Amino acid sequence: NYNERPIRNTMYGLDVNYRKEMPRLTKLLDKLPFYSTTAPSSINVYAEAAALKPGHAPQIGRGENGLVYIDDFEGSKSGIDLRFPLISWALASTPVGATDRNGNILFPEAAVSNNLDYGKSRAKLAWYQIEQALQQINGPNNPIDSREELSDPRVRQVYQKEIFPQRTTGFGESQLITFDLAYYPEEKGPYNFENDPSKINANGRFVNPKSKFGGLMRALDQTDFETSNIEFIEFWVQDPFIETPNRPNIGNSSGGKLYFNLGNISEDVLKDGRRFYENGLNTPNAPSPEDTTIWGKVPRNPIQVTNAFSNIPEDRLFQDVGFDGLNDENERTKRQSYLDVLAANFGTGSRIYQDALRDPSSDNYRNYRDAAFSSSDGILARYKNFNNPDGNSPINTGGEFTSAATLYPDTEDLNRDNTLNEIEEYFQYSVDLKPASAPEMTIGTNFIVDKKVVPVNLVNGTTRNETWYQFRIPIGSYENKVGNIPDFKSIRFIRMYTTDFSDSVVLRFGLLQLTRNIWRKFQYQIDTTGNYTQTTQGTTFNVEAVNIEENDKRVPLPYRTPREIQRVQTLSNNGVNLLQNEQAMSLVFCNLPRNEAKGVFQTFANRDLRQFKRLSMYIHAEEAAFPANSFNDRDLTAIVRLGTDFVNNYYEIRIPLIKTPLSVNLNPDSDAYNDTLWNPLNSLDLDLNALTKLKQARNVSSASLSQIFRQLQANGHVYSVMGNPNLGEIRGILIGLENTKATNACGQVWVNELRLSSIDEEGGWAALGRVDMNLADLGTLSVSANMHTQGFGTLEQRANERYRDNFLQFDVAANLELGKLLPKKTGLSIPVYA
Repeated sequence: NYNERPIRNTMYGLDVNYRKEMPRLTKLLDKLPFYSTTAPSSINVYAEAAALKPGHAPQIGRGENGLVYIDDFEGSKSGIDLRFPLISWALASTPVGATDRNGNILFPEAAVSNNLDYGKSRAKLAWYQIEQALQQINGPNNPIDSREELSDPRVRQVYQKEIFPQRTTGFGESQLITFDLAYYPEEKGPYNFENDPSKINANGRFVNPKSKFGGLMRALDQTDFETSNIEFIEFWVQDPFIETPNRPNIGNSSGGKLYFNLGNISEDVLKDGRRFYENGLNTPNAPSPEDTTIWGKVPRNPIQVTNAFSNIPEDRLFQDVGFDGLNDENERTKRQSYLDVLAANFGTGSRIYQDALRDPSSDNYRNYRDAAFSSSDGILARYKNFNNPDGNSPINTGGEFTSAATLYPDTEDLNRDNTLNEIEEYFQYSVDLKPASAPEMTIGTNFIVDKKVVPVNLVNGTTRNETWYQFRIPIGSYENKVGNIPDFKSIRFIRMYTTDFSDSVVLRFGLLQLTRNIWRKFQYQIDTTGNYTQTTQGTTFNVEAVNIEENDKRVPLPYRTPREIQRVQTLSNNGVNLLQNEQAMSLVFCNLPRNEAKGVFQTFANRDLRQFKRLSMYIHAEEAAFPANSFNDRDLTAIVRLGTDFVNNYYEIRIPLIKTPLSVNLNPDSDAYNDTLWNPLNSLDLDLNALTKLKQARNVSSASLSQIFRQLQANGHVYSVMGNPNLGEIRGILIGLENTKATNACGQVWVNELRLSSIDEEGGWAALGRVDMNLADLGTLSVSANMHTQGFGTLEQRANERYRDNFLQFDVAANLELGKLLPKKTGLSIPVYA
């Protein structure tokens, strides 16, 4: 990259040092009037010269083929992984103000406070990352011995190669750690005290499970999305409706919805306006004042001094009791009226009553390696109660495996700021999750940007095709805004929840992240007026990325690296040679009207391009599959601007684009396909000297600096200059596209490998010399000179750091005692410095 280019400079040098005494000069000086001396005279001559031969390491190309990247776009997209750490996620509060797509309130009870109705829409949800040992059929510590169980798509091992077949992994890193949500919409979640026979039956199953939700939430470390340029919620999720012998009709499911909330989310899990934290509860050894609410007990002191349980093991039973502050015995006392209603409505022998009698709040924790589980208990059953807070931090008794889900007390303070956030103001997003045959699950709809059908070899000896979907939700495309949240400057929390499902479902996320871009959208019109004019609304424009690891099986056009480019290699700690990901930036647009342009930009400190001769970049254009045929060849124009700004002082290059047909019948790994994907006619291949000549031609023509000056090139490209840009002071680059001919265009343009080449490696030389003459004791006389030519520098300097001028300097200096040339009786001392 620029300023990181490896150099291989060579320097040749010569130096001379000559010294000689000059008695004749002493005799000559002795003949001066009034001067007599016997001090010796001497001459000292020193000179050195050096020549620099610049070069660069062959790893970036030999000779003029050496490349220096302005941006290879590998880092144009990066993610904030939300899968880790698992303990960052907590039971979600009921979403206040959440609506369906028709504007209907989903959970009206969310508005009440100090009322048990608040939790009556909460269904059972478990979230977890399966311990790898439980998925290995021959694992020494695996209590599960069923091959059919470990072949279930909801719990089986998932490998990196399934979703990312082009990703190379180190030793022991082949498995992909998924983040799984198991949602049971028919079953009550924690702190749901529903007892109405019209809403729940005697088996504890909801009559209308589609109206329930299961949610989790967490705090975000980076809250300023605008500064961080976070633009997407992105995830890869397994098809939740894969048919198996145990679930032969799951493909007929009506599906459901997955919601995301970004903004200020209430931390009040049990809504009472009181901040709860387990280690603030009263214990025999650490008395603490408590208050009672409709939910249970809360510490009277709202300040959590430490985020740790009492050091006394006996106190753990009094503190590790869940968000209601009650153990099972106290819950039965507190919820006696609830139990009485269940007994009256369903009978004391009913399952709903017996379950409530054992655990009235439905919040008891159970570890997936609990000794009470048998080998016939599957992974889903083992993790079903893993997230319940009552008893999830037991004291370690020295067993082989830890039995705790977390070592920290449960608290209604996700971001650890010692305050209870009760505000609900957020942006709402949702996606449909339905069987693969549903129209909502096609690429280009429902925020789905890619999908992969993967053949999987199962441990039971069979093979099955499974589908993974890539969703990418622009944060600007929210479907509802709840509360008075003004913008994306303070996004402190994220909440996820599932709803509208009629039966249990498991969502397995191979990737779940917030995606940010280095390149920012240019919010003004890309025109030649010289004014900053806001863009018009109505056009969809997103900055995305396509890469070889995720999109090698992309439909309709699989992504491939330009064939002149090789993926970067790195050595892992285990000595395995790993290939780094390679990606391009994708500008996705729709409803782009004629003569309208959209673009992205990046700014940086001054970059000097004068030592390079060429600027190059690969460009790909394709139309959207829906609507089809929205533009033809050369209807779109790629725009590249570089200068001190993008409105008044810049150079511009415009390239008419040839689109790649969506129905290319070629092997994706062939050179022919690569040349079709990265059409050479679309590529930017600019002689930077042409821009300098263009500016000179403009100046000679006396054209106005405030008007754009254009020249059509032989290859159909158009070069322009506006204002007074300087290749020695490039402060930013804009990349955009304009619809020049089509009525309304939809599609995407990829750009890749923005690079400089033909490095100016003309060396230079430098010399210096000095002659010092000692004139007996009369003084000294020095003559010196130094010079350098353009291109000279030190061994460690790169081309842009070396001299750019020719320099010559002379210097004469004398230090004399002229008083010695006068009669001694004068007694004068006349020092002269010149």
